[in-house]
Amino acid sequence: MTTLLHTRDMEHLNLSRELEETKALLALVRARHAAEAAQLKQVALESSLRLQAAEQALHSLKLVWFNFGKKCLNAFIPLSLKLLN
Repeated sequence: MTTLLHTRDMEHLNLSRELEETKALLALVRARHAAEAAQLKQVALESSLRLQAAEQALHSLKLVWFNFGKKCLNAFIPLSLKLLN
């Protein structure tokens, strides 16, 4: 009977130790997952900011080209009228 109780106590201790090790491993996995998620969010935010900057630069370039074209057209029309007369 004493041997059976001792065996059960040892099994209980082993299972308790395994449970604590598993909990520690789970906490480590959760911490790594949280760190990776935070890093991915940071990368996504940086990418979004770069995309926004590129879109603004493209819009500015389009405005420059539009204004350049308008100036060229405004310069060309009077010249064309002079040549026609």
